[in-house]
Formats: sequence, C-alpha cells, structure tokens
Amino acid sequence: MDPGVIRILRPADGTLVGELAVTPIHDVPNRVARTRSVQAGWASLPAKDRERRLRALLDAIEVRSREIEDTIVAETGKPRSEAILEVAAAADHLQYHLKTTAGFFRSERVSMGWMAWKRGFVQREPLGVVGVISPWNYPFILSFTPVVTALFGGNGAVLKPSEHTPYSGLLVEDLARDAGLPEGLVQVVIGRGDMGEALVRGGVDKVFFTGGPSTGRAVLAAAADSLTPAVLELGGKDPAIVLEDADLKRAARGIVWGAFLNAGQSCISVERVFVVEEIYDAFLRETLNAVRGVRAGSTPEVEVGPMTR
Repeated sequence: MDPGVIRILRPADGTLVGELAVTPIHDVPNRVARTRSVQAGWASLPAKDRERRLRALLDAIEVRSREIEDTIVAETGKPRSEAILEVAAAADHLQYHLKTTAGFFRSERVSMGWMAWKRGFVQREPLGVVGVISPWNYPFILSFTPVVTALFGGNGAVLKPSEHTPYSGLLVEDLARDAGLPEGLVQVVIGRGDMGEALVRGGVDKVFFTGGPSTGRAVLAAAADSLTPAVLELGGKDPAIVLEDADLKRAARGIVWGAFLNAGQSCISVERVFVVEEIYDAFLRETLNAVRGVRAGSTPEVEVGPMTR
C-alpha cells in the first residue's frame, strides 16, 4: 500500500469511495503559517462583522446538504437518517453561535476589590490558529463544530480529519470557501496518526482533539512540549440507571436507542445498565422486545448500519 495515498472504502460493501494524497509532513508548519497570516485580518474584524460573514455558512450547508449526507453515508456506512442528524446538528450549532458569540466579546467591567481607585475590564481576544483533530464516528459534525467555534472566536483553523473519513472533513473547507470566507482561514491536512502529531507540533495556538483515550494521551504529551493548550473530548464507559418507579417500556426504548445509535460507535452511547433488582426481569423483557424491533443492514430504511471500523 502506498503510504502517500489513503484509500477510503465503503463499510457497507467494501467498494472504493476514493483515494487522497497524504499531505507532506514537512508542509504542516507552512499550512499553519499560511492560516496565521490570513487569521490576522480576520481577528481584526469586530465580532459582529465576523458573525455577519459566518452567517453565509447556513446557506452553504443548505445548498450542499445532500452531498454532505451522501459523503457521510459512504464513508461511515451509517443510515441516511443519522447522516441527516449530523447536518441538522451542524446548522443548530451555527445558529447558536450566531445568537450568542458577539456578546461574548463585549468588554466587561469587573471589580478591582480593595483597589477601588482602579478600573478593571475583561476583554476576550482571539488565540490565533486552532488545530482540530476529528474522529471517524461523526465525521462531519465533529469536524465542523470545533472549526466554526474557532472562527467565531476570531481564530483560523487547520483540520486533520480521520484517515477513515477524510472527505467529510474536506467538506468543511469547501463550505468555508462557498461562504466567501478568506482563502486559507480554514485548511485541511490529510494523513494518519503521524499527521495529527505534526499538526500538534506545527505551531498552532490551541489543539482540539476528539477520539479515544490512548490517542488523547499522545496528543496531550505532544502539546505539553510547547505548552500548547489542549481540549480533549474522549470516550467513556457510560451507564444508564433504572429505578423502581421507572416507566420500563420507555426506559428500555431509550436505552436501546442510546446503545445502538451509530451502531454503538458513540462516545456517549449506553454501554452498561444498572437496574434495581426487583424490576430487573420486567425491564429485561422490555429491552428484548425493543431490540427485536431494531432493523440492521445497509438499506435506507434500517436503524443500524454496518460498523465503520
């Protein structure tokens, strides 16, 4: 296999989605520097002006929504209904920032305590360039939202999507271009784990990583060398608790949905259930009934698609 090329296969049937050239490792600092040069002008805009320009992303998402869904389905194998949820959640996230972010950048008067003759203010400023490393399980929403959050904060972003779902990540750069944002403000680098490390060490001002704990430790260790701030969104071992006064049918349906969503490949999926002993047998019956109603496969009408990995 050519290490300079990534082949993306459909989990549904193993057919080829496409091939992408890997970004040269030595080019990563240049990409970060390019984004930084563009970000300086972006940061100089008032927050309201950035908000006005980012609003165009809503139209860009609407125009390309079907393409985004198709890409998610092809790369992950998930049902279209779940791909639609990713697109809708991205639009909701964008709407939230459009309503709230400008106010976040207003100067705030703060008390100076015993130094009553002084005046103090909190003024939030952009960081610079944020490096985003996104996962394969929700490849569009978990690429789009951290990038957009960085942009609202006056930052630029360099995104490294999962090597299993890079086309979903590339769509984020496409949307930024479609919305008329400054060229180079959002860039995508393509590669495997070594590309993620190169991005962390490439001169970014903050790192946002979503993925597993073992890779998260490696990201944090690399960021620590340069004291680069890092946010890690990692997996858990998520419990559900069922008490004796629960509506058992509703609880079972909710727990089965939480366990089987995205074929269980979710950082917040239900992985274990604690049930009060006296209702255990009745809850188990309801759970089995709920599971029997779940349809799995690769056709559009199923609730559970093939596993991505």
